[in-house]
Amino acid sequence: MVLYRRWLEPRVSLQQPLEPGRYYALEPRDSALLWTPDLYVMGVRHFSSRDDEMAVRHLRLLYGGYLEHIIRATIVMKCSFDFRPYPFDVQECNMDFMSPLQTTEEQRFSWYDEARPVGFYSRPQAASQLLPQYEVVLTHCPAAFTTPHVSGNVSSLRLWLLLRRDVRAPLLELYLPTGLFVCMSWGSFLVRPAMVPGRMVLLVTTLLSLVTLFESSRSTAPPSQGVKSLDVWQLSCIVFVFLALVEYAAILYCLRGPFRQHRHAWASTVRVVPSSATTHRTSATPKAKSGSANGRTRKLSWRVRSAARRLHRCLRVRSTTPTPGVAEAGAGSSAGGGGDSGGWCLQDRVALVAFPVCFLVFNVAYWSAHLSIHQKERIACKPTA
Repeated sequence: MVLYRRWLEPRVSLQQPLEPGRYYALEPRDSALLWTPDLYVMGVRHFSSRDDEMAVRHLRLLYGGYLEHIIRATIVMKCSFDFRPYPFDVQECNMDFMSPLQTTEEQRFSWYDEARPVGFYSRPQAASQLLPQYEVVLTHCPAAFTTPHVSGNVSSLRLWLLLRRDVRAPLLELYLPTGLFVCMSWGSFLVRPAMVPGRMVLLVTTLLSLVTLFESSRSTAPPSQGVKSLDVWQLSCIVFVFLALVEYAAILYCLRGPFRQHRHAWASTVRVVPSSATTHRTSATPKAKSGSANGRTRKLSWRVRSAARRLHRCLRVRSTTPTPGVAEAGAGSSAGGGGDSGGWCLQDRVALVAFPVCFLVFNVAYWSAHLSIHQKERIACKPTA
């Protein structure tokens, strides 16, 4: 950093007055006899005015009695970074230039060139080459302000260094692959539930790939005290794929769990005990036996109907192994045009619509919140007292 300081010193004069635009370079032994204002940078960790043999330290007398001090310095600042919005973080580091030994009654700071007081000494791309992951923005507070100090209120100037992270690399390396993995998991809804190996391999492989990406990104991401924005995205993608796996587990439970046994009991009841035979047999038995038989029949019929209704809501798919006694009914419904739609279950139809809609709503909420943070200019200048 090259610092230019200029102040009025009416006690210094030359025998021959200077012309406008000309200056007189003072010797090092002369500069030791002159007063120079103290300069302190708030929050500085290391300040050095020498850079090997390329040090620039110059004091010269200008027209009108002004002294100009030029110094090339290396400043190491202590800045507090917040990586919770990573990779949409905008880091800020402020440098307050002041002279703590002189109060505002004795000395006031102001920008010499108000139109462009700060800027890059070399090419603006040089800063981006040193920090390729950030877009470096150097700005300032237009007016001076006072800072409370032990010696009193001192005049200060604030310089801001904004580091806005470039999100193109994380978008291509992390966000796009994880989003495509989630979309790929929706293809399992088009696979028939009877094809267990193919559907399970698709979902489990997608889930393991997302977990591997999550672990690798956490190892390379900057440390943070809370949950980062990238972690929220990746965990949400893992949850979406895991819910697709849970949905398929629910379908397998309907196919191979107690609902399948209830369906077999219902089919055997319809085949063995027709409704007309039941009526005839009930009228021929005594009242006591008829009452107990009717109670057991109503109880069994209620359980069978309840299981059948739950099974009907759970699945609209034919079993791959036809059940004795219902093969004719199944063939009749297929021939009549009603049906199973080629073995596509109702839960998969609902999930094929619900999962993309939920993921779209999540994307709208996620990107609208984080892109607004990324584009926000966070510059705070204290008012002048």
